[in-house]
Amino acid sequence: MLKLNNNILIHSFFVLLLLLTYILSIILFNEIIIIPHDNLDIATVFDHIISKIYHGEIDSYKYFLGGEFKWYYLEKLFFPINIAQYFLDSESFYFFKEIFKKILSYVSFYIFAKSITKSKFNSTLGAFFYTSIINITQPFGLALSGMPYLLYLMLNKNKLNFKHVIFIIFLCLNSSIIQHLFTFLLSFVFIFFIRKEKINIKLYVKFFFLIFIPLIFAQSHIILGSIFGPEIHRVDMILRTDITTSALNNFNFFFYLQKELKEFIFYVLFSILILILILISFFSKDKYIKLILYLIFGLFILAALFDSNIVNIFFVGPFSLLKGVNLGRSFFAFYPILLSLLLVLNLSILNNNPFKIFFYIFSIFSTLILSTHDPIQEFFTVNAKNTLGKKFEEIKIYSSFEIFSLIELLNKNINFKDINFINLKSNKTFNNYYKFEDYKYIKKYLGNSRVLSVGVDPMIAVMNDIKVIDGYYTIYPKSYKIKFRKIIEKELDINKTLLNYYDKWGNRVYSFFNNKNNIKIDFKEAKKIGADYVISSFPILVNDLKLICEDCNNSQNLFLYKIL
Repeated sequence: MLKLNNNILIHSFFVLLLLLTYILSIILFNEIIIIPHDNLDIATVFDHIISKIYHGEIDSYKYFLGGEFKWYYLEKLFFPINIAQYFLDSESFYFFKEIFKKILSYVSFYIFAKSITKSKFNSTLGAFFYTSIINITQPFGLALSGMPYLLYLMLNKNKLNFKHVIFIIFLCLNSSIIQHLFTFLLSFVFIFFIRKEKINIKLYVKFFFLIFIPLIFAQSHIILGSIFGPEIHRVDMILRTDITTSALNNFNFFFYLQKELKEFIFYVLFSILILILILISFFSKDKYIKLILYLIFGLFILAALFDSNIVNIFFVGPFSLLKGVNLGRSFFAFYPILLSLLLVLNLSILNNNPFKIFFYIFSIFSTLILSTHDPIQEFFTVNAKNTLGKKFEEIKIYSSFEIFSLIELLNKNINFKDINFINLKSNKTFNNYYKFEDYKYIKKYLGNSRVLSVGVDPMIAVMNDIKVIDGYYTIYPKSYKIKFRKIIEKELDINKTLLNYYDKWGNRVYSFFNNKNNIKIDFKEAKKIGADYVISSFPILVNDLKLICEDCNNSQNLFLYKIL
């Protein structure tokens, strides 16, 4: 009974740590902080459109890109987890997925690690570590969340029962073949090296088909559509650099060194933890630790190679769309499993000495700082904005060195006792980001018309069931990219950074501008594509627009214009 209670206490402790980011958000903001990038500015909006399709609005995908977006570009359209959208609204579904991924990640890695080390505490710590890492990387689908359990089955089972088969099929039906093809292939390589018993070839052939048939089936529409449909914008992408730069980029990503200073202060302890982990593994005599370390180095080489321009020689003809696929990411996705397992194995063989105690504490603390990064950083950012007002906008804190100017200014303008610790308002929450009430007010003027957004995320309009000509898309027709370019051509001509971003990347079909007091956007071209209105975060003084409402719905920095 005592042993059972201890297990419950250990799990409760680490689950509480995982939930701390939500708890802090609710205490400070009354809502949960969400980083918009790849969450609110694309993934949730696509889920919203998929939900509308599931509820019978079959043509909802035409809300995007002037109606020229194709249904088969909805990568997650056939994911079984979407069934939950029959019963949940968009916000509830978002948090359902997030919590489900965390639970699956935690339980999945705990079972996998415990089958290797037998230490329940170390396995639980490893599960906390693993869940925190992949949560930071914002994994697409369920592949990374369920991968450790898949490895557990491949490592320990000589026969699969019905529930194992159902789990594998469900996992792969909810995963991306584009993003995680090599990740799944690496699972076979990993088991080949790590499994002690002789590999059952027939069983692994079964594993192969159980993984790749559902994976291909769930993604067949996007694969076939990209190959046989209109030429997609990704064929013009220039992602890759020379091998040296690619290796350096992967190294920086591995240790989070690419983070700006305001971000890196939350990652530095975790980067030190990774460095310590690699160093003690390098000097370890344990063959499995050495093997995992060699696999990490091997993955590093593969990731650097596939992110370099060397592989472009293979991307010709129908494979040219792979130029715009970050294949190195598929290798890198396996890092969290290897690093987490490396942590568990090292903790299991370290003697009981002060260093082991320090390593336990440092592992937990650095991972906790990493996982609670979002609400803590937003707390200081919102307080700085509230305190400094216009002075805050004058300081571009997004560059590494200028954060010191902000700190100095804060020291001069704010006392610790003046900091507001509760009931702050942030735009990085679900409801505040999508501005439902404000857009409900705007929609009364729009009817069924399309809009162009300037200085505000276009996907907010889609989330409010407003049709758009712009937005953030991972795949769309190249012809539309060329057509939309005419709208922002003059802005791109005076800004090489924006020009390279749009021409060589192009996922964000945005109305880019350089100076809001001298807008060079061609609104007549926007009207040709289908936009009748413009939603802006600031006043636009051009002859092609007629003001409909200023500070719409008494909301600051929200303007609606009709294109003449």
